[in-house]
Amino acid sequence: MSNNAHIILQQIIEDQKQDLEIDQSLNKFFGNFSALQLLKNHELSYEEIERGDVDGTLDGGIDNFYIFINGDLIDWNSFDISESQNEDAEGQESAINVKYIKEKYKKNIEIEVVLIQSKLENSFNEAAITKLKDSLSNPNPA
Repeated sequence: MSNNAHIILQQIIEDQKQDLEIDQSLNKFFGNFSALQLLKNHELSYEEIERGDVDGTLDGGIDNFYIFINGDLIDWNSFDISESQNEDAEGQESAINVKYIKEKYKKNIEIEVVLIQSKLENSFNEAAITKLKDSLSNPNPA
């Protein structure tokens, strides 16, 4: 990407950040901004985009993660029904969500998994791709 294009892109991102009144670093916001652009056809709100933000340590190079079933965004956090969650209201809500999903999508389902890795840099090295590939092919994550 040319230096001028990079400057223009950075200004567009900063303008969008101000328009949405987001209080995040430019790099953090860029990940969600990228997801918002890539998933534009799904018409997601910024809040829905933020729920898919998994960027952090031990993320395997994945910045955003989304599951769609028949075009509907699925809250993948709903599938975490641990022992401690089952006893509180959040655990009951998760169990209800899983039951609802199982009932709604019984036949002819189409599952779309979207993994996004974004970088706000002038270049993209293959180390990021290698890290992502290794994470996705690891059958026994730590």
